[in-house]
Amino acid sequence: MPDQDRQWKPNVTVAAVVERDGAFLLVEEQTADGLRYNQPAGHLEAGESLLDAVVRETLEETAWQFTPTALIGVYQYRQRQSGITYLRFAFTGNLSGHDANRPLDTGIIDALWLPPAAIRATRRTVLEADGGPAFTQFSSSNGGWSVRGTLAYQQARQDPYDDW
Repeated sequence: MPDQDRQWKPNVTVAAVVERDGAFLLVEEQTADGLRYNQPAGHLEAGESLLDAVVRETLEETAWQFTPTALIGVYQYRQRQSGITYLRFAFTGNLSGHDANRPLDTGIIDALWLPPAAIRATRRTVLEADGGPAFTQFSSSNGGWSVRGTLAYQQARQDPYDDW
């Protein structure tokens, strides 16, 4: 079948945006452009739900157990050089057990906590394509950081495409 006859589909990714004591959980990873900071994130695998994917990716990249509590937003990004389109589902949630002995995914150098000022100071090394949009969903109000425009976790649990 010629390419123009095939149905176009974006690459689906998930991300965890986790705040604790005024700092955000990030991963430092080796990319084609050098070391970069990103949210724990990755691709949806065949047969996997979005929630299962974000739990798995967070564990694989940070060694933290993650429980999603809300959908922050859905972001579409088209990479200029490759033309690949990504559709990212960003979740916030809670962390529980941490396995300090668990090896991190290939390419992940470290999982670390950075406050917003440090994230802004390292903006050139934050992955803009994948990591940037969800960070903009956090805003300072009443001296703390809070998620704006979230869906309740119960609402996010249902696949929005089930009714299509």
